Amino acid sequence: MIHPNDPRVYYTEIAASGDKFSPFERNLFHWLELNQFMTEQHTRNGFTGVFHFEDLYQGSTPALPSLLNGLIGEAEYDLKSAPLDKVQRKLPLEIAEPSPRLVDAAVKLGVRLGYSEEELLDSLDVDRLNEQYSERRL
Repeated sequence: MIHPNDPRVYYTEIAASGDKFSPFERNLFHWLELNQFMTEQHTRNGFTGVFHFEDLYQGSTPALPSLLNGLIGEAEYDLKSAPLDKVQRKLPLEIAEPSPRLVDAAVKLGVRLGYSEEELLDSLDVDRLNEQYSERRL
């Protein structure tokens, strides 16, 4: 995880509140910093491109082999097995309303990455998140 106290974080104003982050906010901050870093890598030698997570596994031609081949070279991959959350446990805490500044930054970056603003905001519905993750999923 990227720690808010790391002196090299991009979103320093948001990181200043890092000691108050909930587990959900820590994960959202990690996503934000990691994806911001990746957007800055286009000009670096060996850059293999930006991939949406969904595109790595879905469609008639999943992008995962292209990504992995660019990183580690040619290999065979099992893309027939469905991705699986192996934990499938309920969260120990309820998800609370995240910091508006953190949400705003994550949504803006998500839109820059090609995601729908409406879908991003809809995915942050705290009541729905708690309903989905408050019980065992298997």
